[in-house]
Amino acid sequence: MKIFFETEHTVHFNEKNISLLIKECNFKILDICYSEYNIIDNLKKNIWLGKLDFKSLIPFLYFISKICFNPNNAFIDYKISNDFNFGRNIRIIATKDN
Repeated sequence: MKIFFETEHTVHFNEKNISLLIKECNFKILDICYSEYNIIDNLKKNIWLGKLDFKSLIPFLYFISKICFNPNNAFIDYKISNDFNFGRNIRIIATKDN
């Protein structure tokens, strides 16, 4: 499961440079925000370390159920600001611009 929650990349994007890339590819941005997984810190740490122990199993299954049945509750969104949001995911909803 570690690969699904890995957030390290060799290229780092922020709201400005990812917007330029999306627009250059002829997409129109409908919504953009920073987000992270809505899970307890201990579970996040265990997933990143690849150590999903028995105590983490129930919170992990609860998180998976949120993704399946209520995905809006599976993430915490942060509006774009001038602050540098290191380590967070950028979620973009875009449509092909005609």
